[in-house]
Amino acid sequence: MAASPGFAIPCTPIQVDLWSHRPTSRIFFLTHAHTDHTQGLTSTFALGPIYCTAVTKRIIVHRLGLDPDRIHALELDEPVTIPLDDEDKEHMTVTAIDANHCLGACMYIFQGYFGTILATGDFRYTKAMLPLLPSHVDLLYLDNTYCHPKHGLPSRSVVQESMLACIQQLPPCHVFLGVDLIGKEALLIALATQQDAALHVSGSRFALYKTLGLERYFTTDDTETYYHVVDRRSLTAAFLTQSQCKYGKVLGVVVSGHGMKGADGNWRNPAEW
Repeated sequence: MAASPGFAIPCTPIQVDLWSHRPTSRIFFLTHAHTDHTQGLTSTFALGPIYCTAVTKRIIVHRLGLDPDRIHALELDEPVTIPLDDEDKEHMTVTAIDANHCLGACMYIFQGYFGTILATGDFRYTKAMLPLLPSHVDLLYLDNTYCHPKHGLPSRSVVQESMLACIQQLPPCHVFLGVDLIGKEALLIALATQQDAALHVSGSRFALYKTLGLERYFTTDDTETYYHVVDRRSLTAAFLTQSQCKYGKVLGVVVSGHGMKGADGNWRNPAEW
């Protein structure tokens, strides 16, 4: 199992995306609901209050069975004062900022006796973020997954337009879209809107989308559409071969920002696929 991306902030009672016990921690923050950031978070979690965005709250209550009364939803761009001790003597201000990552994802600005701390979580930088960020930061927790210049990722709008244009030109066939459970909803909605057709999903995925108010774009009836959403890891050559027996002509599209190895064994940027 990969190491958790979560952390405890030294000399504070704050933990971010970390759900194990620390003697000095009493306040917990979740940046987003991807599984690598919720490792250890279960329905029985009772170490302290959890703070996250309203969308992330709906996701983790649905998926993990958490008690909604233990979770405090934060509005984006709205500073909130939170007590740091049981005596209500020490406080801090926290502001959640849109992380441009997946539904509900946010960055946190913590301000208190410890100075100003920025915890980005997983994020996708845009210039529009700058006016929302503090001009001075004493401590920065930075997601640097794709910071290397070799990761010349195209913008989301470019990827979406290119993918929709390619699908629009396809001859009639069943298209399977391999996606993670959370994170590509805007693209899926754009495809459903373009094709004026609901996308076929599993019952469990449909239940999640219904929780998020997105059910009108999806269906559990695979006879209603040419478009099917499946788990990214299940979209293999063997899966497509098997699907041909039921649907005839099929096409698989892996919708991901992760790198991919070419025939030469070298990693390729998604922009080069």
